[in-house]
Amino acid sequence: MKKSKRPSSGPTRSGSKSATGRSAPVKNHRPLTNRPLRGAPPSRPIEGGRPSSAAGFNISGKERLSLGIHSVREALKVRGRAVKILGLREDFERAPQLKELALLADEFKVPVKALSGKDLDALGSGHQGAVAIVTETPVFDIEAVRDLKRCVLVACDGIEDPMNLGSILRSSWLLGASAVLLPQDRSVSLTTSAAKVASGGAEHVPVEICSNLPRQLDILREMGFWVFGLAEKGTGLPWDFKLPEKIVWVIGSESSGLRVTVERVCDELVRLPQVPGGSSFNAAVSASMALYESARQHGLKDDAEIPPSLL
Repeated sequence: MKKSKRPSSGPTRSGSKSATGRSAPVKNHRPLTNRPLRGAPPSRPIEGGRPSSAAGFNISGKERLSLGIHSVREALKVRGRAVKILGLREDFERAPQLKELALLADEFKVPVKALSGKDLDALGSGHQGAVAIVTETPVFDIEAVRDLKRCVLVACDGIEDPMNLGSILRSSWLLGASAVLLPQDRSVSLTTSAAKVASGGAEHVPVEICSNLPRQLDILREMGFWVFGLAEKGTGLPWDFKLPEKIVWVIGSESSGLRVTVERVCDELVRLPQVPGGSSFNAAVSASMALYESARQHGLKDDAEIPPSLL
């Protein structure tokens, strides 16, 4: 039986309990715009890189390749002892950002190898003169969030573009989300290129692969989370609600939005404001807007300590 989204009498007031025993989010009494609004547009563990001609940079087992200055810097800062080798452009001594990476590597006794432009290109595009092999990946422990007072998660329902996933990871890191959930099938995986776009977010935010995303969301609801899906037919805007402290934002695929099975699990469907025109925000922008609103309501300040990842 499909769970009712709200009591028939209207939005539940702050402090009251729903039929599930959870405090319900409160709808603010502010008028909605009369303009047509559209919702979120339709948009795995990190995959190892392919073997390359650069000696010492063949990926094996659970190792992964990190590309780009920002991604490599975060890998060294967050898990320096798990960086197996650092590759830098041959002239790295003359490039301040690359030289900084060499100094960070020295702190953790990570071997540094000077690579030609050809070798770097063979490892992947967008390397910016820096690559690294990392032997650890952030891991999400669902039991660790059970007793948390406040926690924000992101679920991506069928997102196929690795650039969108990378951007969602970056926003999740900077706006304090604790994990990103992906379905096992019909979904982009966290490839090296997606991690590159995340610009370090892949070192902070675990990615959890779910064999059954609707069931996983149901389990989280049983643990006290409220599930908010972004959809064109949403009943209000994110800031029309007093958002719960434990919330999962669900972002639909680029082409078709949320699947019906996922939509049914959501406690609320919300839409995002935009001018009329027949188009909509892409998945990464939608996720960022939703995450910003939960961060704003939860009091995340510029100088606040971002909640640590569940590593």
